[in-house]
Amino acid sequence: MVTFCLLVLIAGGLYLANRYVNRNRVQAREREIASLYPAATVEVTVSVTNTPETVPVLTEEPTVEPTTFPTETPAPTETPEPTATVEPTATVEPTATPEPTATPEPMPVAEDVMRPTPDPDTLVIALATAPPVRDSFSALLDLNPDTIGFLRIGSALELPVVWRENDNETYLDTDFDGNPAHQGTLFLDGYNRLYPPDDCLIIYGHNMNDGSMFGNLHMLLDKNTFHACPIIRFDTIYEDREYVPFAVFNASMKETARDYLNIRVFLLYDPASYDDFVKELRKRSEFYVGVDVNYGDEILLLVTCDYTTSDGRMVVACRRVREGEDTAPLLAAVAMAS
Repeated sequence: MVTFCLLVLIAGGLYLANRYVNRNRVQAREREIASLYPAATVEVTVSVTNTPETVPVLTEEPTVEPTTFPTETPAPTETPEPTATVEPTATVEPTATPEPTATPEPMPVAEDVMRPTPDPDTLVIALATAPPVRDSFSALLDLNPDTIGFLRIGSALELPVVWRENDNETYLDTDFDGNPAHQGTLFLDGYNRLYPPDDCLIIYGHNMNDGSMFGNLHMLLDKNTFHACPIIRFDTIYEDREYVPFAVFNASMKETARDYLNIRVFLLYDPASYDDFVKELRKRSEFYVGVDVNYGDEILLLVTCDYTTSDGRMVVACRRVREGEDTAPLLAAVAMAS
């Protein structure tokens, strides 16, 4: 019995030692990766002049084809035979030469067809062109081309965020370097679109006991910690963004659970559905935050695991700081959350 207890103690000691070493290794690597994103931001107002280059190339193509058709007229060389009176009928063949008259009609040129609007009710949808990727992300993108942003929560968290279209599995157990790792990587929901941005962006991360990834996010459930994190920065490869938290809560992702909440709402098309979603987030919150959230404001959800409920998630809901908005009232609202 004594031997068994000793073996258990030794095994436990080795496990804790290995966990401690692994935690230090992970945190050291996180700091290295974070250092690749400079604090200073880079101006985005540059290279719009690149896009027109591809247009002239397409308009040149139709002028090449018509030159091939007129070269077939040498056929009248058979006329030297004097006996054949039928030849004049053969000379009718050149009447086929009007064929080139069909070629001047540039039917493939879609521009002439698409420009006129048939009627005032016609809906024309143009896909937005994303701005150029900023140079400040070049080092992170060289390391991992799936990089789409960098998240900062005070001094508690500074980590890159990745994204794969329609894929919420890969980075559950893959680190930023592409290696298998149980802590995974922070990632944007695979159904989200960063540009133009969806009404609601969702970033996931594991709730790690060693504090890596979103391991410290649950601390925002404490009012004093929440007061100390009034502004959350999510810089993307296209622009800098600041958000202010307005709700923090636990909920279940199991549809049959009493505290179930569907947080994967990406587009809110009208004020009614938008207000309903925001009201639900506020109603779930551990405390009230007097930050106004209106239709058109972009929402950011930070999501990690919660083990107090079935298939639980802890959620921090944030509203993007509006362009030109004075942040002083926002800081005061977070500081007074109760």
